[in-house]
Amino acid sequence: MKLSEAVIEAMSEIDSRYLEESEREPKKAFAWKPVLSFAAVFSLIMGLIILRPMSSNSGGAPAAPLTGTSLSNEKADTEAAAAEEGKDDLTESAVLSFRIDEELWDALEDVSDDSEVTVIMETITEKDGVLYSEEETVTMTKQEILSFEGETGKTYIFHLAHADEME
Repeated sequence: MKLSEAVIEAMSEIDSRYLEESEREPKKAFAWKPVLSFAAVFSLIMGLIILRPMSSNSGGAPAAPLTGTSLSNEKADTEAAAAEEGKDDLTESAVLSFRIDEELWDALEDVSDDSEVTVIMETITEKDGVLYSEEETVTMTKQEILSFEGETGKTYIFHLAHADEME
């Protein structure tokens, strides 16, 4: 008996289960790497979105919503006021502790430096992670408003006082 005949005869003795199993394509395992990569990137982005508002105030606690404030371009407004007064060395702490709302900013553009303006000065302080807001109506000149320096750790927001608010 030749070798080729022996191989053919040995092949006929192989169990049919093994032949069927070898002809089937193996099932592919689920590709976990792309799913895990997506989940990691998604978690990182969501963490940044959630933590960004918390890191914007000095205490690390989320800022409480302030009703009745209409602030826009606060940093640009404060920097413009400092540039107008010749203060080129505006620090980040000054930007965070002193703000002028848009309505007051528009009113200040139309008056001279020694003109008096009645404003509502809102003082925001933080104690034990809770923000407290106090309002006081004061009369200040444009120069005093733009060069205002408050206490450290407090945020001051100036609003234009209307006649109906002063009664």
